[in-house]
Amino acid sequence: MAVSVNGANVVGADFSAISAANTYTITGTVSGATTSVNLALSGTSTGNVATGPGGTYTFPGLVNGNYTVTPSRTGYAFNPVSAMVTISGASTAETNFAASNDRASLPENLLTQPASSNCAALRSGRYNQILLVADSLNLPGKIAKVSVDAVAATWNGGSGSVNLVAAGESCHYTLDTATEFVVSPAGVVVMRLGPTATKYLGIALPEQKFTLADMAGTWNTLAMDSTGAGTYKGVASTTTLNSAGAVTARTLCSNATSWNVTSCTSDSSAGQPSLRVNSDGGFDTVDASSAVVGRIFAYKAGNGDIMGVNVNADGSFQLLTKQRANSLPIVGAVTSNWDLELDNLLTSPVAISAHINAIIATISTEPTDPINQSWLRSQKTVGATDAHLEILYANKPRNGYTLRPLGAAMAADGSRVTFAEFTGLGLCGMGMSALLYPAQERFSFSVDQP
Repeated sequence: MAVSVNGANVVGADFSAISAANTYTITGTVSGATTSVNLALSGTSTGNVATGPGGTYTFPGLVNGNYTVTPSRTGYAFNPVSAMVTISGASTAETNFAASNDRASLPENLLTQPASSNCAALRSGRYNQILLVADSLNLPGKIAKVSVDAVAATWNGGSGSVNLVAAGESCHYTLDTATEFVVSPAGVVVMRLGPTATKYLGIALPEQKFTLADMAGTWNTLAMDSTGAGTYKGVASTTTLNSAGAVTARTLCSNATSWNVTSCTSDSSAGQPSLRVNSDGGFDTVDASSAVVGRIFAYKAGNGDIMGVNVNADGSFQLLTKQRANSLPIVGAVTSNWDLELDNLLTSPVAISAHINAIIATISTEPTDPINQSWLRSQKTVGATDAHLEILYANKPRNGYTLRPLGAAMAADGSRVTFAEFTGLGLCGMGMSALLYPAQERFSFSVDQP
């Protein structure tokens, strides 16, 4: 306490003594990013510490009370985002966090392969190609093995090599007059293809091997499910798998009319398809009678995050990523992304477009509560003058998702821009997201440009 004396006695400069014997500690470990992680303490007392050797941290000298510990490091997401801790007469058990680098990067098995001169993320090797098409094409017809020679710039889907032609920008190619594709920074290929004016989308994942144990955990999904009437609806779900590939819990968020994925119901794990290793790669999804109803392929990025693509015989498909709370983007960051869209017939009615996004500010009504965090960004269509501001909400409607509400804003050219609501699911570590636009009944991929 600072005290000023100016010609008179000062009273009331009192102190309360706290015995060191009555103070306690909060300790823990941060895995995945052991250095340079800041831990902020709020609540009965406040403070900040940095991780020490092995990712350990300690807040000493704390009295009884309620506290919140929040980790942070630029470029990383943390699970949990924060932790509530109560001290009541004893030091607490360890309060631990797992960090994940959000930056999309190539895995080790691709870094050793030759790269395309037009795209460092496109590497030579074998890929699993999954077509996101309606049920007029049977399940085996939706899946193919593709060989890419990044140096010779060729793509071979089994019927001969086709030349890769750069489409005027890095990581954007055409294969022929009917097909073009883009490559995410983690090496995932998203395609728009079709021999006629009707186009479809597909994904090609670099080939990797996975076990059932690798798929254990809780996954968020964004998907297109068959309505049974020739159309498809957008849905979301959260599914937990055990190390044997069985579903142990599932929450389904779906409304066939509104495509609302906010309201969810618990879906009994009984009767849910389970995973079975397929000798040709990936996993079969099998029903209770062991009949194959779908196929799922997984891919691990350079930071260790895994995504999955599940395609079913009826044309339904899911994009999967491990569940975790999202962190806010970095203020000042500017990114460009391609957009590839599907309608409710699983056709792609519009050409690949691109946007530029700039993060203006982050907004946090409760810094330790991920549900009340949002950010302000400027978005502009490449080649247009429609730059405008919009707010996006982190971890809405649930952890791991992003919500952009319907809105309108004045554009840089003086026009009024109306932007549609979407719910997005960032595919952690991949440099891409899946988006549902309910009013337009569209599913979209947003793929980061290099």
